[in-house]
Formats: sequence, structure tokens, C-alpha cells
Amino acid sequence: MYKVVEIPNEILRVTCDPVTKFDKKLRQTVDRLFDTMYEYDGVGVAAPQVNLNQRLAVVHTDDETGPLVLINPEIIETSGTVVGLEGCLSIPGEFGFVKRHETIVVKTQDLKGRTQQVKASGFFARAIQHEIDHLDGVLFTDKLAVPDKGTDQRIVFMGTPTFAVSVLERLLEEGYNVVGVVSQPDKPVGRKRELKPTPVKSVPCATISRCCNLKRCGPIMPISWHSNRT
Repeated sequence: MYKVVEIPNEILRVTCDPVTKFDKKLRQTVDRLFDTMYEYDGVGVAAPQVNLNQRLAVVHTDDETGPLVLINPEIIETSGTVVGLEGCLSIPGEFGFVKRHETIVVKTQDLKGRTQQVKASGFFARAIQHEIDHLDGVLFTDKLAVPDKGTDQRIVFMGTPTFAVSVLERLLEEGYNVVGVVSQPDKPVGRKRELKPTPVKSVPCATISRCCNLKRCGPIMPISWHSNRT
């Protein structure tokens, strides 16, 4: 695995060079990127985050979409927008709302250099867009968005740590249109290995029920997923 670099490392602001050699070394690099992502409990990692100047990234948001390798990726189609909370392995402890395309089609290459297209929606699309930004020297903090109340803007809240609970509760109480909550799957704990929900999923039902009756707040759609750090 690699060591993830953090801001203000200059590599994080570089527009990365295209991958031109599709060889054994590239496959080894991809394997190490996946190992790094899993070790750091992320859902994606880009080459510049491990001090490599290459248009290369990996993403794995859930078992349904599976692991994805992005080599010289380019977004060729987009539709819809949604605001969601993001974090980054290279900016530990920082989270913020970012507006992303809800659905995208990406043209990329596989490990043999063959061109392919990938369609992605929801959190999967968000993670891909986040990693492609890294390849252009762009961080999620460059795109922070403050959702407006009283509009049709939908928010998909992504978070697991305890400190994210207060953010979610505040959004609900103030009437923001939170349409989904994304967090890690429940984990077995103790000798009996009983499933314990993540802190975000433990937000009191009374808070959700009360806030969903507000004029500007839509119904909550709970979703279990992986960490939102990429």
C-alpha cells in the first residue's frame, strides 16, 4: 500500500499526466491503490493522493457496483444535480457540501488500454467525480456549496462519525430537503456480534419524524453504504 499525502502537498494541485503504458507496473500500481483505499477506509483514491502524477484512480463504493479502475477518465454525459456531504483522505477531519451531477457517463480505459464507458448514479457517481477532480488538481473544498432553504434543492447526507450527527440534526430541524442518508453498514459488536447502527443512523426517529412534517423537508430514505471519504 501507499501513504496518503495531505494538504498542502503540491502534488494535490497538479493536473496529472495521461497514462501511456499499460504494463505489469500499472497493474501493480492499481493493486496498491486498492490496498491503500481499503486500509484508509475510503471509497476511492486517486494517484496524486499517493504522490503519483498519473491520470489514474480507483473507486469502490459498494458490492453492487464493485471495484472500478479509472484510467485517463473523461466525463462525457451528465444529468441532474444533487448536493451531498463529502470528505477526503487528503484533508482529514474536514467535510463539506458539494454539488455534483446525479448521473454521469464516464469514458475510461481498462488495464489493457481498451476504451470503455461506465454509467453511474448517486453516491457511485459522486465518488467518481471526486476522484476525477483530483486528477485535475481540484479538491472538494474548492467546490463547497451552501444549500438554500425554501428551494427544490435536494440534499443527500453522507456521514458516519459521531460528529456528523449534529450536522444532520441541524439540517433536519432547519427544514432542509434531506432526501437520503448514506452511511456505513451496521457492524457486529460484542461477544454476541449484534449489529450496531452507525451514529448517523442512530439519529432519533422523533427528530426525523418531526422534521419531515416541515413544509420544505421531504421524506428520509435511509441507505447503508461505505465511508464518504475519497
